[in-house]
Amino acid sequence: MHFPRTEQLGIICRFEQQVPGQLHPDGRRYLPQIFLRPTGGSILLGIVDRHHRVALSDEGKVGRARLVASLGSVRSQRLPYRLGILPESAAQSGITFMPTLLGQVHEVATLEASSALLSAPSTYVELTLNIGVGLIGLRTNLVTTDFPGGSVAPGSFLELLRTRIDILEFVPL
Repeated sequence: MHFPRTEQLGIICRFEQQVPGQLHPDGRRYLPQIFLRPTGGSILLGIVDRHHRVALSDEGKVGRARLVASLGSVRSQRLPYRLGILPESAAQSGITFMPTLLGQVHEVATLEASSALLSAPSTYVELTLNIGVGLIGLRTNLVTTDFPGGSVAPGSFLELLRTRIDILEFVPL
């Protein structure tokens, strides 16, 4: 999975636990789950390692996770602006698989008008978002009528609801 500003992404966290997943016919474990705890936080992020980017031998280590959010709903935050990670209301044991992310746009890497085939005017964006514990990537389509001026820019405050998080890399420190 390619993201245009991968080198900027990073959340320092501890790789707390893994669930390797079922054995795939190719001999690898299929869709392992990993659990990351951002430094200083109480929330445990449950992430499916869809692209087998994390060495399961890194369990227990502190490192930099490069994460990209997608497939959730995005809207502008209303005052007071906040940064952070909120678990979904049904989160069990402090583990969140589809959190709400509150952040401020750091940089917009890609901004393209989407196809006219969609039901509402939209813009495809790839951007970096400061969520307080570090920068994550966001890749999504924004319904432009939901944003002042029809788009987002550095400094905009966003709320990502029930977003899926993919991991691009985990580098032990």
